[in-house]
Formats: sequence, structure tokens, C-alpha cells
Amino acid sequence: MKKYLFGAYLLLSFIVALSICNANLPIEDEMTNSLNSLRFLSGEAILLGSISSAGALFYKGRKERIILAIFTAVLLLLLYTILYSAWLTVYLRIAEGFFVLLIVGSIHYFISFLLRNLLIKP
Repeated sequence: MKKYLFGAYLLLSFIVALSICNANLPIEDEMTNSLNSLRFLSGEAILLGSISSAGALFYKGRKERIILAIFTAVLLLLLYTILYSAWLTVYLRIAEGFFVLLIVGSIHYFISFLLRNLLIKP
């Protein structure tokens, strides 16, 4: 039962992340464009936290979880860089992406870590 509750939390995280990624404001000025980028990156960070939390259910060791989280972050950032940024601002987008992924992803991972420890006791 506890694993089903945690799975429901991960599914809800995916739904929230996809809705954040798709909730773009109409681009009117540079600030709105930055808000759209931050929303998209926040959605990616929640997806990253969900994927790494789901991977933590299947892997026992801490090292594997860290490798899975880093691999997923790099993969998402490469995808974001290739698809959504101009080649002149690639380094700025990567730095912005790492910053937002670090903050939002760590908050989400902390919440899922607490839920995992409260719901699924080893």
C-alpha cells in the first residue's frame, strides 16, 4: 500500500511537471520570455526529481541513485540546449538550467526523500 502511495505521488509530480512545461505565457517582452524559460526548467526539474525518485525505488545503493540523478540532469539539459536555445547563448542557458535544476530539483528530491522514508520503511 505504501509503495502505491509513493507511486501516486510520482505520477502526480509528472502531471504537475508537464502542466508547468506547457503553461507558457504569450511572449510580449524579455521578462515574459525569461518566465517561460524558468517555468520550463522548473518542470524539467520536477521531472528529474520524479525520475530519480522512481529510480531510487529500484536501486538499493546511494551511489546508483546519485549516478541516475546526474545522468538524467545532463540528458535533460542537453535536450533543452539543443531544442530551445540559440547557439550563441548555449553557455548561459546551461548555467541557468543547472541553477534552476539544482534549486527546484533538490527541493523536490528532499520532499520525495521524506515521503520515501515515511511511507516505505526499510
